[in-house]
Amino acid sequence: MHGQNVLHRDMKTSNVLVCKTGQTCKPVLADFGIAKMQTGQTVTAGTQGAGGLTPAFAAPEVLAAFAKGTPLPSGRAADVFSTGMVVFEAVYGRAPPARSEPAFAMPPLPPHPNPHVRDLLSKLLAGDPAARPTAEQALLHPLFADSSHLAGEIARQHAATAFHAANGGTTPYPEMRIGFEVLHVESVATAALEAKFVACRRMLETGRGRIGVKVDAATGANERFADQPPRCGAELAEAWAFVGCGDAVVQPMCDNGRIPPGHPLNPTPPTDAGWFGDCRRGVYVGTCSDYVLKYSNSMVPLSVGDEVRVLVFKVLPGKVYKCAGTETGCAPKEGFDSHMSPHDLEWYLPLEGQSCPAFVLTIKAIKLVGNGTADDS
Repeated sequence: MHGQNVLHRDMKTSNVLVCKTGQTCKPVLADFGIAKMQTGQTVTAGTQGAGGLTPAFAAPEVLAAFAKGTPLPSGRAADVFSTGMVVFEAVYGRAPPARSEPAFAMPPLPPHPNPHVRDLLSKLLAGDPAARPTAEQALLHPLFADSSHLAGEIARQHAATAFHAANGGTTPYPEMRIGFEVLHVESVATAALEAKFVACRRMLETGRGRIGVKVDAATGANERFADQPPRCGAELAEAWAFVGCGDAVVQPMCDNGRIPPGHPLNPTPPTDAGWFGDCRRGVYVGTCSDYVLKYSNSMVPLSVGDEVRVLVFKVLPGKVYKCAGTETGCAPKEGFDSHMSPHDLEWYLPLEGQSCPAFVLTIKAIKLVGNGTADDS
């Protein structure tokens, strides 16, 4: 559900139905009456009141807002908490415990013979929304180790959803009735790059120790940026970005990340100075998945049947400077953490560790017919 950018907002046991087909039982989530769509950092307008709120299952931050008469928060973490309450009832066989103002915190969990149960519930039911796992992370908990096949399926769905959600309908694909199918997903996990990504988040959180991506070939020194006010909220949110490149570059990029031209690990000279930022002092990633496909296809848009590989990066844009037009070769803007191109197609990222490869996708161009479905004939 979250992979489709849907927030349920009323997760509870009575909304989980079990459908039986032959000997197979499948849980189905019902009642999307107050659900909302979330794309990136934006949540669609919808029911703001408590018409569908079930207090016994609601997250602490939701109950606190309701008690104060303020707008109810909408976020994936609230759904995760409510799902934890459903799990609580399932494993303990009794309704979730009552909680009281002002914190509406959970009381200590009862004992359980499986230590993984209490560990998972302690994470799902954390009082701090930021401390709760995502739905995808929860499914990879050791409690589900005997269902390890979930890991690959979750990764595939998560990456495919990210690709399709970021399809911007860039020319010429809508005019040619061309859509895309995700044929294969490969997860990428490079410890050194993950550590840099964590360090970049810390730089943004504290505003201190900001390091640029450029490494001077002569001295090996990283570029230093001035301290900034600490980032919080939306300015700390992760986002997906996309990079198209030739097959020969895919593995080096998985190993080393996105590197500016002229860097010792990427000695290829730049093709230009950078339309929205100095390309020797930062890297470019695409915000629209279909926009980058041509970079994996010798700068030619895909035709039906073409297959290419693209990389999916998780990025930390921070505070974004929106370019009004081309600003060829400009330095990273003081007071900002990234630049956005005028048509929202590219981010320019100047900070060390600001992007980290997460997936490699194999994409096939397909012909769309009718209302946008694939033509399988």
